[in-house]
Amino acid sequence: MPGVGLLTATALVASVGHIHAFRRGRQFASWLGLTPREHSSGTRRRRGAITKQGHRYLRSLLTHGARSVVLAGHRRQRTGTACTPLHQGAVTMDPVRFE
Repeated sequence: MPGVGLLTATALVASVGHIHAFRRGRQFASWLGLTPREHSSGTRRRRGAITKQGHRYLRSLLTHGARSVVLAGHRRQRTGTACTPLHQGAVTMDPVRFE
């Protein structure tokens, strides 16, 4: 998978152990510290910044990998090289959709 190399994969396996302990991806993201802090009341749902709690090293490896995929997608678009679906999705992703 682009963005996840040998270092990131071995760090994930070493620190997580049994990935099936997490029922869904959101629980794993929360364990890593990638979920935003919520300040919600009633029907208004407001999310703040990323909490930065959890596994700092894995979080930094995964964010660097994601950034490399986005940069590679922009580079491929600029040079006219064929983009893979992952690169195309990373370039055209709408951040508002993921609130």
